Amino acid sequence: MVELRCPDCKGELTRTGEGLQCQACAVNWPERGGIPSFVSNDFYWGFTSKKIMDGLLRDATTNGWRKAVEQFTDVYHNDPADRRFYQMYFSSERRADWHFLLDITRQHVVLDVGSGFGAVSCELSKIAGTVVALDPTLENVTFVDIRRGQEGISNICPVNAEVLRLPFPDSYFDLAVMIGVLEFVGNSRAHGCPVELQLAALKELHRVLKRGGHLYLAIENRLGYQYFLGRIDEHSGLRFTTIMPRSVANLYSRMVRRVGYRSYTHSYWRLKQMLFRAGFKDATFYSPIPEYRRFDYLVPLENTDCLRYCFEDLLKSHPRMKPGVMLAGKLCRTLNILKYLLPTFAVICEKR
Repeated sequence: MVELRCPDCKGELTRTGEGLQCQACAVNWPERGGIPSFVSNDFYWGFTSKKIMDGLLRDATTNGWRKAVEQFTDVYHNDPADRRFYQMYFSSERRADWHFLLDITRQHVVLDVGSGFGAVSCELSKIAGTVVALDPTLENVTFVDIRRGQEGISNICPVNAEVLRLPFPDSYFDLAVMIGVLEFVGNSRAHGCPVELQLAALKELHRVLKRGGHLYLAIENRLGYQYFLGRIDEHSGLRFTTIMPRSVANLYSRMVRRVGYRSYTHSYWRLKQMLFRAGFKDATFYSPIPEYRRFDYLVPLENTDCLRYCFEDLLKSHPRMKPGVMLAGKLCRTLNILKYLLPTFAVICEKR
């Protein structure tokens, strides 16, 4: 059983007939479908519409989650590349291959922030004692709950909560995982500086980690060479926004999409600085090649020889890669700035 606390005052919670009640501030927190919920029930964020997600949940309950995912990708994603991506996102065990860098044991309690559909949580459940699958979207953790039940996994605990208000006591987890989440924290609030909100999220993770515990973080590089070549930013849906000054990107987004630009990614130096400000004194950066969601290599950025070899191998194994990408990669290697311009980062930090 995972120890939960009130996200507002961190008071202890007691179970009532309607859910959980804080002994300190008397706030009641509901359980929805047996899942502790600490966010508004009308919050929804996902790769697809809420209506389609509701249908996916019904299919997963009736026909099994694997068949439901297969039908979802066949019906709503005609492009073969899209189908491969979603099948990987839902079920690929390789999304957690980075865990070999850490000594995770059955005594460890792990927090998977932004767990989505549970691929990483399920893989970590094979080696950790307890895995908390945390997501602010109730539908996502409901899917994880269905999935763990059908796979007979007993050590995953789905929790419906957000990273800015974690419902856990101080120094509770041995490992926190944040894959492709930090960049979206700014979107969770209509107001407030996205950088300060991201910093607050990192401080919350630092708070709930034990001394000697680790954070595994994966995020796109704001200065990734692909953006200089005109690749559309995955978060804003626009070109060149990551490399623009923030104020210009915000104005551009408001003009084109009628919404502000709040999905911030960061450069190597900026991200390292943010982690330091959050309390993490040691941060080891890696390059997931080709990128953090599906990588063949995970190379320490400081190992320039290994980084160069893996990148060259990537270029050789993709002979049909666009000439601009190959030229940019060769130029980065020649100038010895490759580690600052790679597409994505993976970072392991320790709480001292």
